Amino acid sequence: MMHFSLLYLDPGTGSLLLYAVVGITTTVLFALRGFWYSLRSRVFMGKKGTVKQLPDLVFQSEGSRYWQVFYPVLRALDKYGIRYGFVTSDKNDPVFSSDLKNVVPVCPGKELMTISYMNSLKAKVVVSTTPQLDVYMLKRSKHVKEYVHLFHAVADIGMYEMYAFDYYDTLLCTGPYQKESIRSIEKNRHERAKRLLDTGCTYFDYMLEELKKLPQTQENELTVLYAPAWGERSSVVRYGTKIIDVLSSAGIRVIFRPHPQMYVSDKETIAAVEAKIKDNSLIELDRNRTAAASMARSHVMVTDISGVIFDYAFLFERPIFLVNAEYELGGYDVLDVDGGRVWDLEKSREITRIVTSDEIPVLDRIIREEYDRVDVCRDKIRKIKAEEVYNFSHAGEVAARQLVEILRESI
Repeated sequence: MMHFSLLYLDPGTGSLLLYAVVGITTTVLFALRGFWYSLRSRVFMGKKGTVKQLPDLVFQSEGSRYWQVFYPVLRALDKYGIRYGFVTSDKNDPVFSSDLKNVVPVCPGKELMTISYMNSLKAKVVVSTTPQLDVYMLKRSKHVKEYVHLFHAVADIGMYEMYAFDYYDTLLCTGPYQKESIRSIEKNRHERAKRLLDTGCTYFDYMLEELKKLPQTQENELTVLYAPAWGERSSVVRYGTKIIDVLSSAGIRVIFRPHPQMYVSDKETIAAVEAKIKDNSLIELDRNRTAAASMARSHVMVTDISGVIFDYAFLFERPIFLVNAEYELGGYDVLDVDGGRVWDLEKSREITRIVTSDEIPVLDRIIREEYDRVDVCRDKIRKIKAEEVYNFSHAGEVAARQLVEILRESI
């Protein structure tokens, strides 16, 4: 009789071998991908790998939906008389029709072409809203001295996928909570300390300016802005049209504004929802570049865990109803934050009324009851905004001044 006992592996050894195999496989895949993008850069940028000459300061945008993040900074930079480049993957990006005097706009092509362009870019300083620099497709160019991250929303570091900002040199932080998290990550990963600046959220500058141009009146009848997130945490993905059906059946007007990423990542889901609601006169679909108009018209908002909570809270100080309050944090940077604290989750629960899945059928009644207690919500919001957000309403000017200093240091 043959014996196979030598082939037995105890659980501990088996786990170690599994981790080793996964590690080696991942390393090989990343190396192959790096070679592929290097090859693409050489092919698309010419035989010598050269790119169009841009100024020493360059902004990299993933598309027109980030214009409201960049514009307050660019407008403030114009006052310094400094020329700067702006690289975008969107040929219809507002930068091409803007009133900016010192911008040099470039659209190398769609996403992959733009990434190849950026990976071989020559500049002193690059400013980007893209996380996972040098982890995913966007690589650090050897011809760039400093990479700066500009946050596009109020969000803690822990809510991003692992290694989101490890390879940036400077972070333009929106509040002290981000600085606490990144220092904790640096300590636990034994990384070099990055430059962390007190900047603020430039997106709020843009929104405040946009709101000045809109009528300052709300709808006469109770109107709910339903702004779900995308992906697994989206209440639309989880419940379909259930929330919309409950509200509209109760005679409540609904402005439905899905996260723009749903049209990329959840195409079938959003198509099915739109087809179902298109003939309901109480439901309005909002696909505008910003949510300013819908926010201004609504009385309350229903949403999931998302940065839109703080947009609505800090700009309008109105009641918010949080449907999906739980968040799976596996694979996120919070795993290396001391105590596992996530500022977004803590503050979201403080300033919203959490709605459980069992309460969705009576959401209309909950909204009507809570709307009468708006003062309590407003006081909490104002306190958090004052303590936790840098330079509210003028972050673009602060960011421009900080970038001028960084540029001077790099020369």
